[in-house]
Amino acid sequence: MDEPIFSTSSSPSSLQHRLQYIFKNQTNYYSDWAYAIFWQSSNNSLSLTWGDGHLNMKTTNNKDVEWFYLMSLAQCFSVGEGVVGKCFSSDSFVWLTGDQQFEFCHCERAKEAHYVHGINTFVYIPISSGVLELGSSTVIKQDLNLVQQVKSLFFGYETIGPIDDFGLFNCLEQYGQEAKKGEIVVGTTPQENKVWI
Repeated sequence: MDEPIFSTSSSPSSLQHRLQYIFKNQTNYYSDWAYAIFWQSSNNSLSLTWGDGHLNMKTTNNKDVEWFYLMSLAQCFSVGEGVVGKCFSSDSFVWLTGDQQFEFCHCERAKEAHYVHGINTFVYIPISSGVLELGSSTVIKQDLNLVQQVKSLFFGYETIGPIDDFGLFNCLEQYGQEAKKGEIVVGTTPQENKVWI
C-alpha cells in the first residue's frame, strides 16, 4: 500500500470536483457518506465560513440530514472555538461516532447533528485553507486512509471567497429541482467566482 493516493495530474481542479471526487472514489463508503462541507478560512484566518458543499441524495433518504446540510450554509465558526475552529487551529482531525462520543464532545453542532438530525458519523479534517466536514447517518469506523486522501487531494488548494447571499437564495430556490436529479450541489467555481447549482 505504498502507492500514491492521488497524482497531481489526475486530481480534480475545482473545489466542487474535489468534493465529488471524495464520494466517487471511496468504494467502501460511497453508499455511506451523506454530505461533505468545506469550511473555508477567511482572509484574516479569524473565522471559517461555508466554502462549498456536496449532498449525496442517492444515499440520503433522511430529510433531517438534508435540512441540516442546507442550514449549514448560514453557519460561521471562530478559529480556535468549537470543534470546527479547534480542528483548524490545531491541525488535528476529529472523527466522532456513536452516542458516547457525541455525548462527551464539546460541540453543539455535532450534538445537534447527532441527536436531532440522525447523523451518526461526523468527521472534520483540517487542510491549509479550511476544514472538510463529512457526515453520515450510519456509523463509519475511523479510517486514516480517508484522512490522508483528503489531505492529499486538498494539498495546496486556495479558496476564492465565501458564497454570497444570492448564492444562498439560489440554492434554496432550486433545492426541490436538484433533489429530483439525485444530488444537491452548492458552491462557487474558481473560474467564474459565481454560484454554481
